[in-house]
Order: sequence, then structure tokens, then C-alpha cells
Amino acid sequence: RMGREYAVIAERIQTGPKVAIQQAVAEPTDWTPLLQTFTFREATVVFEYQPVEFPTAATPDDEPEDTLADDIKRYSLTPRESEVWRLLQQGHTSHEIADRLYVSTNTIKKHLKSIYAKQEFVQKKEEIIAESQQYGFTEREAEVWELHQFDHSEEEIANELYISINTVKRHLKSIEAKRQQADDPDRAVGLQRFAFEMAQINLSQSPKSVEEWVITRQRRQGQQFIEDLGSGLDLAMVKITGGTFVMGSSEEEEGHYEDEAPPHEVTVPSFFMGKYPVTQAQWRAVAAMAQVNRELDPDPAKFKGDNRPVEQVSWEDAVEFCHRLSRHTGREYRLPSEAEWEYACRAGMTTPFHFGETITSELANYDASYTFGSGPKGEYREQTTDVGSFPANAFGLYDLHGNVWEWCLDHWHDTYEGAPADGSAWLSSGERNNCSLRGGSWANYPEVCRSAIRSNPTPDNRSYYIGFRVVCGSARLF
Repeated sequence: RMGREYAVIAERIQTGPKVAIQQAVAEPTDWTPLLQTFTFREATVVFEYQPVEFPTAATPDDEPEDTLADDIKRYSLTPRESEVWRLLQQGHTSHEIADRLYVSTNTIKKHLKSIYAKQEFVQKKEEIIAESQQYGFTEREAEVWELHQFDHSEEEIANELYISINTVKRHLKSIEAKRQQADDPDRAVGLQRFAFEMAQINLSQSPKSVEEWVITRQRRQGQQFIEDLGSGLDLAMVKITGGTFVMGSSEEEEGHYEDEAPPHEVTVPSFFMGKYPVTQAQWRAVAAMAQVNRELDPDPAKFKGDNRPVEQVSWEDAVEFCHRLSRHTGREYRLPSEAEWEYACRAGMTTPFHFGETITSELANYDASYTFGSGPKGEYREQTTDVGSFPANAFGLYDLHGNVWEWCLDHWHDTYEGAPADGSAWLSSGERNNCSLRGGSWANYPEVCRSAIRSNPTPDNRSYYIGFRVVCGSARLF
């Protein structure tokens, strides 16, 4: 543009005087141009390149070709960015790269800026994915969390995922609860202490040298948090401190079945477990919540009573209950694994029952017209009883022997050969697997109420001696 303007000025300088002279010759006049001398300053603009050096590798050997290829693929670099990155990793300066690629240093700087931005994006995304896995986010929660971490507003997240803003808020609430639960479980749930009575039964010899079973009771304290179900109902969840125990039973134990073998050591992480089997009142409260996958009968039990355990619920019904409760609370509820259930039931004991070597109708609800070992006969109630009617175990859990069988998350396996040793649920591939029950019921002989007892109905079985309790914690599947 400046060149064109100077050309016009030059032309005027050349043609102006000639026109004046020609006019003077053609038409004589007294006018004579008065020439003056003036001074001016000339300015020249010069671009001097000052290359900025970015961190580079010391030698080409530091970054093998396959690693460079992985970086290019990982960061989705363009062909030109790939060339720049390869030369940079070989130790070349940005100025040298510009010379090699016949471009300006500014262009190289732009490419490097783009590369580093892509690196930062990918690394942050990988951190978000790892965090989602660490805290056990659902697939949808992981999507919401990723957008949230990249500074999207709730409205933008809703538009991106085609969901409502309220749904986004609910997912963010669930995410925060899971993060708090993992980072500081006790603080996250508001743990509180509670007192309970536990019992033990031992064989004692009287002054007349007559052996008899004696029940001793003692007061203990545990820790729990209370989940609000609405309408004045709550759910008490007891903290189960993790540890290692021997799962199953040996052939020497009375009532032993082959599916309880081989006895094997399992290490169970800490978790929270329902203090009682789910009651009919609690069931109705959760059944009234929005459906997730399947409908729930709000009043399925045969033996009616708000504080009696709900029964005639299938494994599929129990899983739906957990899904609804999880969505309502923002915490992950599920059925216990078999290992978690037995660890919680035994509460540090190695005897057939958590209160000792035998069982009586003073300690549990079962068919006490039959005996276990040298234990006494007792009352056969022929129906369920209110939860918490008998003493708890050392963790503060009630009704683990008898009353109702309790669903576990695991699919059925005939033995413990190959079972996980980390407390996780043992699931099999297959569309229709039988599922595990534990604990026995009001209708069973005492040997079928032992800590190690197992049963394997189909997941759609709804019997009036089957119920369940829930656990809270990150699900780990084997």
C-alpha cells in the first residue's frame, strides 16, 4: 500500500513542473514558482526474529520412535504438528525447526502452543477418567463430571447430554457424595455412636456337675449413620471395619455342606451394612420412589407388620430397591457380596453362629423344635418376627441367623474353588444365573441358619422366607 502511494507522489512531482512550464510557454505569465528547502525524517520497519526456546529432549535416543508415534496418536496431532513435535523431541530449537520446515519461527510457536494445549487437555481428561473410576461414578456421572471439570455450566451440560438441569444437579450431588465417602467416609455420612446388647452362649458346668448352656449378655457400642427415607422413616447403616477371616466351613462342622468348601482366607475392606433386614415400612417408602428399571409391589409380604422384614421379594426386586435408594440418596447402595455378608455375620467369631457353638430360640427366630449339637429345643414361631427382637452380634447387626434368608449380589457357584479373596462379589457371564442366599429363615432347622450356610434359588424367586439387607460402598465385582 505504501509503495502505491509513493508511486503516485513521484508521478505528481515529475508531471507538475512540466505542466507549469508548458503553460508558461504557451501563455506567458509573470508567475515564477518559489522553491523552498525542507527537511524530513525517513523511517524503516524491520522485523527481527527472536526465537523462544521450549524444553527439548537432550538427545534423539531419549524419545524412541514408537514413543513419538504414541504421543502423536495420543494427542491427535496434525501432520505438521507431528513434524514439529518429532524435531523438538530430537533436541532441535524452535529456530532450527523453522529453518528445516521453511516456515517462520512464529508459525513454529503457534504449532507448539497448539501441541501443549492438546497435551494439557488429554492429560486432564485422563485424570478425570481415573478419578471417575476411583470414586465409582456411573457412566452418566462420568460424563457430567468431565464436562463440569472443563468448566461447563449446568445448563451447558444439560444441553450437551440432552438431560434436564435437575438431572445434572442430582448427578453432581451424587458425585460429591461419592468423593466425600471415598476421601473421608466417617465425615461424609455423619457417623454417630450407638449402644447395643450382644449375647454369647457357652457350655457351663453347674455345681452338681451337670452341663448346661448359659447365655451371657453384655453392652457394646458401634458406629452408624442414618439415611433419611422421608415420611419419618430412616435406615440405620452400621460401620463394618474391614479385616481378614476364613470364609466357609470345614467337614468337621455339624451341618456342613460341600458348597461351603474349601475354607479360604478373604480380606474384606470396610463398608456399611444395614443394621436390620429391610422392613416392610422401609420397602414401601423406597417402592414409592421413581422407577429405575422395574416396577415394585409396595406390599408383597405374607406376614404383615411395619417392623417385620419384607419378604416375598426376588433378587431382581432387591436390586431395583438398591437402584432407587441410590438415586434418592446420592450414595451407592447394593446387595452385599457373600464374603461381606459372612464377614459381617461372624463378627470375628469362628463358631457356627456368631453367639457361639449352638443356637436357641432366645437368640434367633428359626425352627427350634430341632436342636443343634447338644443345644436345647425351643419355640418354633412359624412366622417372621419384628427386626431387632434378639441380641445383636459384635458389630451391632441383628437377625443374621434365621427370620428371613437374605439375598447377596453373587451368582451361585457350587464351591469356593476360584473364589475372589478380596471380598468382591463373584459374578458369572450368563443371562440367567441362580443367586446366593445367606442366613436361613424362621422356617429352617438350626443347621440351616449357620454363618456358613448357602442357598441358590433363581433370581425371580419370591418366597415368604426370603428378604434382604443392603450395604453402602463402592461395588467391586470379580
